[in-house]
Amino acid sequence: MPLGACRPFIAHSPISSHPSTAKPFRFDLDLSSKPYKAMRYHEAAVRGVAFHSRYPLFATGADDAAAQVFHGAVFADLMSNPLIVPVKILRGHAVHDYAGVLDVTFHPHQPWLFTAGGDGKACLYVD
Repeated sequence: MPLGACRPFIAHSPISSHPSTAKPFRFDLDLSSKPYKAMRYHEAAVRGVAFHSRYPLFATGADDAAAQVFHGAVFADLMSNPLIVPVKILRGHAVHDYAGVLDVTFHPHQPWLFTAGGDGKACLYVD
C-alpha cells in the first residue's frame, strides 16, 4: 500500500490507503498485518494522510474534493480500541481531471491544515 502515515499517539494502529480504494485502513500491528478496520468517510480515493505533531489530530484528503479532520486517542489500557472521532469536513477544492485533494499537511505548531488540490489551488484551514 503506497500511502501511509503513523504518529506516536496512535502508533500501534497506523493508517494506510491504496489509491484504488476510497477507504483508509487502520492496522493493529499487534494483532495482524492485515487491516483491522476500514474507515468509510470519503466517497472517492484517498490521496493523502497527515498527522499533527503536537495535537491528537489527523487528516485525510481525497478525490471527492474534501479534506476530513479526525481526533484520535489511544488509551493507557492497550486492550481498549483507539478512539477515532470525525471532527470536520473541509471543502475548498473542485474535482479537476478526477483529482480532488492531492495532499494534506498540518502546520508544525498550530492546528492549521494545508491542502493542495488537483484544481491548482492550495488552501489553508484555520478554524
